[in-house]
Amino acid sequence: MGVDILTTGIEATKCGQFAILLAGHGTEYVRETYGGVPTLIKNLLSDVDEVWDTFRVVDGEFPSDADLYKYEGFVVTGSCEDAHGSTQWVLDLCEVIRKVHRMNRKLLGICFGHQVISRALGGKTGRAINGWELGLKKIVLSNPAYPKPYIRQLPSSLSIIEVHQDEVYELPPGGEILASSDKTSVEMYAIGNQVLGVQGHPEFTKDITANIIDTYLEKHNLSDDFIARAKLTLREGEADREIFAQLCKSFLKATPCQVHPLDYELIGIDAPEAVEKSFQIIQRGQYIVS
Repeated sequence: MGVDILTTGIEATKCGQFAILLAGHGTEYVRETYGGVPTLIKNLLSDVDEVWDTFRVVDGEFPSDADLYKYEGFVVTGSCEDAHGSTQWVLDLCEVIRKVHRMNRKLLGICFGHQVISRALGGKTGRAINGWELGLKKIVLSNPAYPKPYIRQLPSSLSIIEVHQDEVYELPPGGEILASSDKTSVEMYAIGNQVLGVQGHPEFTKDITANIIDTYLEKHNLSDDFIARAKLTLREGEADREIFAQLCKSFLKATPCQVHPLDYELIGIDAPEAVEKSFQIIQRGQYIVS
């Protein structure tokens, strides 16, 4: 007998449902000009008829365990907070990331998100060894990147906007470096086909970055020459935003959605466990359909 997941109190994953784990409010300029960071993320990644929900984890708003089952993918955004710090919401976010990972959902991390996912899953992060990265940067794809289905047929190097003073030191177990730059050894990484970290900001535009440089970086005592060179990169180059958008979308949306109703009796476990187990079954291609 098939048992519909919707009758168990845990909502089944549906195609096209994603969650943004908002780790920073963004600048006043982003909020007034673009409608906020969630809008930037949705403009970059969303397609027609998809549902994108936002949880403001920076304010302590986290999805419940039942909520987590609703989504096929999660995006952890950038933040002014240290991914290696002990702020309570960062520690709580690490726990949510571990839960999502155990549930075999997709995890995309951007800047802080890239770092905190690595930390949560067993990697190490901290202050960037070579100091701030600021402006338009060229990153070079490494050989292990090319077998990934979302990276095939890309050029060997890409340009992306960067604004960060922290980095990933060591990857979690099973992690592999997909791209590096002259100052940052882990610009992109993956863990299987479930986790993708991007140190840069594919959602940022040049005007957003220029505003950050002019308005928010004074307190960091960056030299006039360093800031001038960062601004020059914005004037002279263009970020590969469309390529990164397609890369991230292909990663998030490559795995087929859960098929249900699911026969819990066949699996031989209780309903909440069955929902998690079903994703392992689906990944092996053993679909259970009514």
